[in-house]
Amino acid sequence: MNPNSRIPDSKEDKRPAQRQLTESERAGVTAQHWSWIRFILISALDGMALGALVAIAIIKLDLHGVGTMLANSNHQIGYTLLLIGSFAHTFGMVVCGSAIWLRATEDEK
Repeated sequence: MNPNSRIPDSKEDKRPAQRQLTESERAGVTAQHWSWIRFILISALDGMALGALVAIAIIKLDLHGVGTMLANSNHQIGYTLLLIGSFAHTFGMVVCGSAIWLRATEDEK
């Protein structure tokens, strides 16, 4: 590497050639890839549904006066959607992250 530069010389950047995947290996990797994507999307949507239900329950049960406060607000729809959306987003990301973590540890076994 040139001492005056952070860019490596072309001689140092040589990597060994990678072997090509066979057609069956490529199909297996593609199937696993789509399996993971489906799993992530389903987990995120499940978590979002759970978060929306929790927010709706908080509003309907009037926990700590949240339902009353929203009912008396001048911007009831906006605040309600903001509350439900934020709960759905948070729950969706938490459930998705924990599902990925659990599935990754299952694949290692």
